[in-house]
Amino acid sequence: MGFKLSELIVESVLREGMQEILDSLGTSTDKISDIFSQLTESYLSRKYGQRELDKIRDQLRKGIHIVHGYPLDDNEVPSITLNPMPSNEAERYAILDDFDEDMDVEATPVTLVGPFNADSYDSVTGRIYLTTANPDLSSVTTGQLLIEADGTQHRIVGGITNEDGNKSLMIESGLDSFSTINMRVASSITINRETMKSIRDVETVAVHTLADSALMAKYIHTVVKYIIVSNKQKLDIRGGCLVTTTSDEFARFPWMPDHLFSRNINVRFSALTHSWSDGAADLFDGTGIQTGDGEYGSTDYAIRVERDLYPRECEDELTVKTTEPE
Repeated sequence: MGFKLSELIVESVLREGMQEILDSLGTSTDKISDIFSQLTESYLSRKYGQRELDKIRDQLRKGIHIVHGYPLDDNEVPSITLNPMPSNEAERYAILDDFDEDMDVEATPVTLVGPFNADSYDSVTGRIYLTTANPDLSSVTTGQLLIEADGTQHRIVGGITNEDGNKSLMIESGLDSFSTINMRVASSITINRETMKSIRDVETVAVHTLADSALMAKYIHTVVKYIIVSNKQKLDIRGGCLVTTTSDEFARFPWMPDHLFSRNINVRFSALTHSWSDGAADLFDGTGIQTGDGEYGSTDYAIRVERDLYPRECEDELTVKTTEPE
């Protein structure tokens, strides 16, 4: 969850890659010798050769600044600059209202009634009897949880009466062991549900290399390109999408001081996901519906509805038709 910052993803890979190159210098796996092996070929060795390799190593050991935006201070040159380019939402992934998913996280059921003691448990019917005035069971509904003192949970399946001296409720029958001491009724909701939304952007980060000589700008650019293309998998994983690259021509831009040279590589994220929470979703904890005065077929009969039978989002109410039992 959260917004992915493409520049920081690229920066993390560049810093890690630069450190790996520094650690390899002077060893049998010297990466500069590998990256710039062409400089020691016979047709280049006289002008460039080992001398240029040493120059590159010396510059890396002195340090190359990695900055956001463009440096205004000559002390920050040579540098690698990270700059976001224009981005756009990836239309092929667009969803109405940017809905992504409902995310559920386990939660401790909220105590609604209790703790209290019961008189007895009938293992044949599953009915629990309470003869005392307390607790008040008026808020208890089918589907909620009856929790024993040791944390054992039972689903309330019905049989709820709240008449003083004749209170009861029902759980599953056939339990070999059941404690009637310090019980409590808790919400059937055992999760917190958040509605998640997201968009996916096509984003490009321009990675410029700035140096005070054309060759050093080219060398640093080549190191940057090596780090990016050899760590494409890291970029893919951290960005959560496919990453590709393009390079621009060697140029001196109008905003640059006259003594600086620049090369750049563009790192393109094909569908960078930005997600956020739209708040907690409302969950039903057992619903009581009044349809009559207690007689089947009348307009006042009380019905208990399980959580998974609540209305769909497009409905305002759940219609239940009752019939006289045979």
